[in-house]
Amino acid sequence: MKNVIGTGSALDRLKRIIPASVQPKFSTADEWRTWQEAEGRKRSEELDRMNQKSRTEKIFGRSGIQDLHRGCTFANYEVNGDGQRKAFTMAKSYAQNFGA
Repeated sequence: MKNVIGTGSALDRLKRIIPASVQPKFSTADEWRTWQEAEGRKRSEELDRMNQKSRTEKIFGRSGIQDLHRGCTFANYEVNGDGQRKAFTMAKSYAQNFGA
C-alpha cells in the first residue's frame, strides 16, 4: 500500500486512493458537517419522540387504565339516560378544570 501520510488533506488523499468509478457522497468537509448536523437533529427528534412515548406508557401503566379503555374520550362516549348525562357533564367539567 502507498504511504499517504503527510501529503495534503485527508480528503485529497482519499480522492487519490478511491477508484474513479466510486463517487463520494460529499465533496467537501463542510458538506459532510452539514449532513452530520442534519442527521444529528433527526436522531435527536427521534429520541425525543421515543422518550415521550415511553413516559406516556409509563404514566398509563401507573394510572390503572386498562388497554380496553385507553381510546375512550368524552367525544366518543355514548350517553344513555339522564343519570348518565349528569355524570358525564360532571366528569367532563372536572376534567376540564383539573389542575386549575
